Amino acid sequence: MNSFEIKKLTVNNGYETEVILIDGKPLYEYIEEWVKDDKKLYESLAPIDYLDICWTYDYDFEGDARFMRFVLSKDTAITPILSCPDDFDFSCIVIVADVLKTEDTVFWRRIGKVDQSKASFEEEKRSGILFTKAYTKEDYEKYGDNIALETVDSPAWCKWIGENWSEELYRRRINYTYPFIQDERNIIWFANCNFEFKRDEYDKAVNECYYDSFDAFEEIHTFYENENPTDAERFRFVESMKYMIEISSSEEDISALSYNLAVYYHRIREFQSEKQYLEIGAALDDSPSEEGLGRLWYYGLCGEIDYEKAYLYFSKAKTLRSQYMIADMYHYGQYVRQDVFKARQILEDLFLLAEDDINGPYFNIYSLYPEIALRLIRLNLEEERYTKNDLRILLSARNILANRQKKIPSWENLKTMKSIIETIDELAGEIITFTDLYDLLAFDVQEATITFDYKGDKEQLYIFPYGKEVIYQLNGTRFHGAEDFLERSRIGDFKIINHLDQISNIQQTGRIQNYEYQYIALTCVDGEIFIGDVLMIDYPDDNDEGCWGLALELNDGNILFFRESEIWRIKNLGHDKFLLGIVSKDYIQYSGMNVTITTTSGKRFTGYVQYVCDMEETEEGEQVICLLRKEIPHEIGILASKITTIIPEKDTTT
Repeated sequence: MNSFEIKKLTVNNGYETEVILIDGKPLYEYIEEWVKDDKKLYESLAPIDYLDICWTYDYDFEGDARFMRFVLSKDTAITPILSCPDDFDFSCIVIVADVLKTEDTVFWRRIGKVDQSKASFEEEKRSGILFTKAYTKEDYEKYGDNIALETVDSPAWCKWIGENWSEELYRRRINYTYPFIQDERNIIWFANCNFEFKRDEYDKAVNECYYDSFDAFEEIHTFYENENPTDAERFRFVESMKYMIEISSSEEDISALSYNLAVYYHRIREFQSEKQYLEIGAALDDSPSEEGLGRLWYYGLCGEIDYEKAYLYFSKAKTLRSQYMIADMYHYGQYVRQDVFKARQILEDLFLLAEDDINGPYFNIYSLYPEIALRLIRLNLEEERYTKNDLRILLSARNILANRQKKIPSWENLKTMKSIIETIDELAGEIITFTDLYDLLAFDVQEATITFDYKGDKEQLYIFPYGKEVIYQLNGTRFHGAEDFLERSRIGDFKIINHLDQISNIQQTGRIQNYEYQYIALTCVDGEIFIGDVLMIDYPDDNDEGCWGLALELNDGNILFFRESEIWRIKNLGHDKFLLGIVSKDYIQYSGMNVTITTTSGKRFTGYVQYVCDMEETEEGEQVICLLRKEIPHEIGILASKITTIIPEKDTTT
């Protein structure tokens, strides 16, 4: 068995660096001995003692740091161990070990160098956000109808990766770099070392490359204090929590840390990871962890509903939430025999405790008053035992839950809020005016424009159907329904959900009629028109009456999309006449509502303007809104897949 440790040493020319020591001997000395007879290989690595250990957060980009932790989490992997300190990004010199981990032992079977000459940068570029084969369900919901439809080097793609480089880089590393270095054909092996280390000694040395307990505590504290943590801060928080769990000797600390990490995973809907850490706490008889496992089994969040397991975990936990969940099970006869009287008895007892909780000298933001009150009043409605006081209770529950969501945002809070608002409407009749944006949770209109004031600025929220769902769009960003909008939407750098008290004058300014059309936006960027982006309009002089968007339907039934053009400029001449200017080798003769298009090949098409409407300002420029038929020809199916729905603010029928 070989010893394994990492120490800071001074090497040639006074350079101080962290060095891997195996049996007390620096790894760089082993490598020098292994490659000394291969002059070309030796020179490609020299100076070998300058190579830095890859196991660190000190990369220029957080995506590289995340990738390195991803590889280290594998029990079997060709693993980067040393790299060139100048680039330090897996694209230059990378020394790897063929690693195999068992429960007690870590084996380094071989050591070699990545052959970067076989790498393809073009293939790597296609392996980031555009690599849909690796998409999760959440990825498809978030990117499937926007950036995923772009191509490498398109303006929209360049813009996205510039704004989301950390995420793009991590995806490239997982989808391209990792498979590349796992392919032995891309490794120049120079040593069959067959080192064998104790697992606990090895893991301890690796973890200490990242943190000591003080650093980990600081990362955790920073995360909890930050209203808008970055991806890098979230990543370091998770790694810090895992490190603290590993080094903790107290069962109380382990269960508390495990539960808090599980809560984090629950909020981002990574339920399998949540389950993993709840099980650590439950094994130590931690009640919150037992309750959490009960909810996972009750709602089937890991893919399977098991009421028996849910009931057993709730019974062990004995927390307030687990007790009202048991009341639910008696109410609906889930695993236990249905007993509505027993459900009511449990809820009434819990409600008395919850009232004491909110009426005491200190307001408890964690109070479960909203959840308990909702269940009790739903039971009252079922049995026709409700009173006027129930409405007052629910309004209080709504206010308490809104305060909780502001401080402790959670998708579960939004689901509870929706049920509370729907029950309020059932008791009081549908309320037409908006109390706050939470009313959107029970808003049953599928097409509308909602306006509201935020810090003196007027904001507009568009609501419209798209396929089988209802889209909410704010400032060009689309959300999948009201819950997604309230959970993720931002104005500037701030989440809306945290600033609802600064939003006022919420109004529905109009309901869009059901046209047999879809709205799309066409874009002109760097000489090409793209669907779903922003069309930058040229204003030759200040006397223009305005610019307009249009769609052309040709006589053969096809819809024409322009490419290889620079600028669309459409001017209203009045009397149903419009002037379309397009800077291109192609040219258009425009007369009234009839259009003749002559292409560079000499082919002529005749069509008419199908629809024209006003344009709206966006932060990125002028956005042209065009109306097309739903029946889009098969020949342009690829373009059709990029449709972006945009609702005009007012009736624009011609």
